[in-house]
Amino acid sequence: VLWNFADDMVVSREQSANTDGTGLLDTLIAAKNNGNLSETELRYMILVLFIGGYDTSKNMLTLTVHMLLQYPEYWQRCAEDLGFCRKIIDEMLRHSTISTVFRNVKEEFEYDGLRFPKDALITFATPLANRDPAAFPEPMKFDPERVNDNHHVAFGRGVHICPGQFLARVQLEEGLHLVAQRIHNPRLNGDIGWRPFLGAWGLSTLPITFDTA
Repeated sequence: VLWNFADDMVVSREQSANTDGTGLLDTLIAAKNNGNLSETELRYMILVLFIGGYDTSKNMLTLTVHMLLQYPEYWQRCAEDLGFCRKIIDEMLRHSTISTVFRNVKEEFEYDGLRFPKDALITFATPLANRDPAAFPEPMKFDPERVNDNHHVAFGRGVHICPGQFLARVQLEEGLHLVAQRIHNPRLNGDIGWRPFLGAWGLSTLPITFDTA
């Protein structure tokens, strides 16, 4: 279903005369036409962007609610202070980021005494990097007032940095602010479930009870 959605979107845009060529989809189609993406890669890229804009933010917001069940004073403050929500989200992105990055080795290389052969699949444990004690004092502690909480690598770095990071931040900050206004005194009400670690990690279930606004 998703493949057909992406395929129809590409074909429709390529046949349309009502475009100025500056949109993201137009840019991706131009990259395909220039030989930088295949037809298959183009459609997979659209699927990644489509799913990434939902699944990752959903998981991150659920993890944030789960964390704040342990800090009712933070929850109440989130309902009153959007600026504090920004601190909460940045610290959550550092403390419990949900993305796991995969890369294929293009050319064999050696790093820190380990040899990585060509075509090997490497998984980068981004959450562990965000808990490096050399970068973050008391890294296991959840501290929204941490002075360098936005130095995390939850959105990647360099040419592979997440293109939707600014939209994701706004979604998470505004979402947390609104949910905290509508749900008072949330409490855990059953067993939580976890998704597999690799990929978009997070909670599969978070049963809570709460007082309505």
